[in-house]
Amino acid sequence: MLGWSLQGFSAYLRLLFKTRLIGIPATLSASVAGSFSLGNPLGHTDPLTLFILYLGVFMAHLSVDSFDDYFDFKKDLARLKAVASDADLELLTILSRDSISARPLLAIGVSTMALGILAGVYLSTLRGPLVLVLALLGSLVILVYTGLLNRHGYLAESLLVLKGLLVFMGSQLVAYGSIYTTTIPIGALFGLVSATVAYTHHITHMPVDRSLGRITLPILFERVGGPYIGYISMFAMIYAALISLVLVGVLPVFSLAVLPAVLIHMDIARRTWGRGYEVFSGYVIRTAIGCRIIDVGLASTLAVTGLLNIGYT
Repeated sequence: MLGWSLQGFSAYLRLLFKTRLIGIPATLSASVAGSFSLGNPLGHTDPLTLFILYLGVFMAHLSVDSFDDYFDFKKDLARLKAVASDADLELLTILSRDSISARPLLAIGVSTMALGILAGVYLSTLRGPLVLVLALLGSLVILVYTGLLNRHGYLAESLLVLKGLLVFMGSQLVAYGSIYTTTIPIGALFGLVSATVAYTHHITHMPVDRSLGRITLPILFERVGGPYIGYISMFAMIYAALISLVLVGVLPVFSLAVLPAVLIHMDIARRTWGRGYEVFSGYVIRTAIGCRIIDVGLASTLAVTGLLNIGYT
């Protein structure tokens, strides 16, 4: 029994990294951006503190994914199999085996969330209780997010924007000892990028969501013309925010180096214009790649310019 349980754990963790790996850099990028948003953080903290910060953020991200999968598929496996994608079918197979029940799946989410909170507790001893408050708020977002996907899915993207804000603000607080309100829009930008990837993924899950009675944001946009309208709108907001933050000096001018990603998103927008949810299944990965160019590129730019103390007004 223990052997089968460990096998189930191992299979699920492999699947978690296989299907979610492209999303992990998004959360870590928001953390790196926050910790380099005001120049070189090593003049204010030490490498070990930054490592614990990034580890805590990483654990929190795994917790989100684990809870998401747990709540998304545990209730009605047979009903979902008819409309699930290949990756989801692999997950459903694992969840339906006796070797991994709801209890160990839940344990993955709880344990990773607990590790993230423990990191927050340690960092709060260095930077004050506000760090722990932000960590607890992040944990609350995790729990509310997975619940909203089942009840009020149209709010899920908004919570991802909030998650980006919390990660950015908490990382800035740990790195510099303060939160600077003028840079908070950067965190919102990172959250919006993550929300856009999630929105595209939710488009492909519209049949599943309908069968479960969920009302997600793509379903709402379908009522006013089609999910492609929301797709285009979200990317328009991303690039408008990016350019605006550079123009007002909140982001260094080198941040514009990520603009070539717009070519990917414009091509997808052209190919999906006026079409239904079915066509988006071929563009989830491309959308995510374009978004990773933006958030990983921005985080890298902030890290380099922060270490060199260049590009800031």
